[in-house]
Amino acid sequence: MGSALRFRLAAALVTLALATACTGDGPSRDPTPGQGPPAASYSTSLDLARAVHRAVVLRDGRVLLTGGCSTAGCEGVDAAARSALFAPVSSAMAEPRVSHTATLLPDGRVLVIGGYPAEGAAPTGSMEIYDPQRNRFLRFGSLQVPRADHTATLLPNGLVLVAGGRGADGRALDSVELVDPRTGDVQPAPPLPGPRTAHTATEIPGGVLLIGGTGTGAVAMRSTVEYVTAAGRWRSGPDLLRARVKHAAAALPDGRVLVVGGAPSVESRHRFADTELVDPVAARSVPGPRLTDGRYKIGDAVAVLPDGRVAIAGGRTVEVFDPRTGLIRTVPGSGLGRRRSFQTATALSDTQVLVAGGYDSSIRPTRMSWLIQLG
Repeated sequence: MGSALRFRLAAALVTLALATACTGDGPSRDPTPGQGPPAASYSTSLDLARAVHRAVVLRDGRVLLTGGCSTAGCEGVDAAARSALFAPVSSAMAEPRVSHTATLLPDGRVLVIGGYPAEGAAPTGSMEIYDPQRNRFLRFGSLQVPRADHTATLLPNGLVLVAGGRGADGRALDSVELVDPRTGDVQPAPPLPGPRTAHTATEIPGGVLLIGGTGTGAVAMRSTVEYVTAAGRWRSGPDLLRARVKHAAAALPDGRVLVVGGAPSVESRHRFADTELVDPVAARSVPGPRLTDGRYKIGDAVAVLPDGRVAIAGGRTVEVFDPRTGLIRTVPGSGLGRRRSFQTATALSDTQVLVAGGYDSSIRPTRMSWLIQLG
């Protein structure tokens, strides 16, 4: 990160802190006493409590937060359908969303797809585009199949691959669509070999690897499937060492994929503390290093740094995996208080990660955010 970008980020954080102070909404007090924000990091409040939201780094270094649940129990979505630019500029989305996707496009815009518009509502197929130049969301047509808990991956040809998720009947989908963000055109693509939701999608050389999730039931799957971009078809990938759902995955510089945490079923209380390394070329997975504690519902709480390391949030601390050594270390002073689910972690540089929102074990979303200095 250049000095100008670091200055803009620091200024934005100061502006956000002053804004919350002026409104009387000081930083949240929910971190456990003695386990507050890291000494070398900033901590402040978001515009509102958020969990199950999405975070995207824009080209100018700002971070766009979209949607999410905002009430205890995650039973409500902010009525104003706000997003937030960190920090702090608000712009209304076309509709509230949770369990949606937000994909940064080559031209700097952000494509937002699907999700649930309200608690208990059927998923939406609507799409919208955020234009950072005008700080506006614009409606952008609809998918052919409404969905939530899906994945959306930008392909080298500029299309966005939208795969799986949960449909209007509450069941996992095998449906796949290709969205052209230049024209708004939506076309069906070859379906998945089987229904899949709450999985991860990671870009790998020559394609996209979908990992784990659930199918027709609530039990996690070990299988992976690869979309071969050039051929436009699916093929089986290597099985995981254990079945996982609501885990995280991160692409490494050498083509392998780091798979982190998760659980054996959708609403399991058991959180996995292990990791594994999936090698699509060798068609195998091997054990990786262990985390300090188990982590679950962390699909957006893992961020790949520009230097190839991986920052892992979603627990009581932030940890960093270094693919050169194969080791995980805890970032000194990175205690986040309570263990949280559905946080976002966004890499800002080799040494800075923004960790935002999430909910605790009582399903209470927080307004807290942390700028973690990784060293």
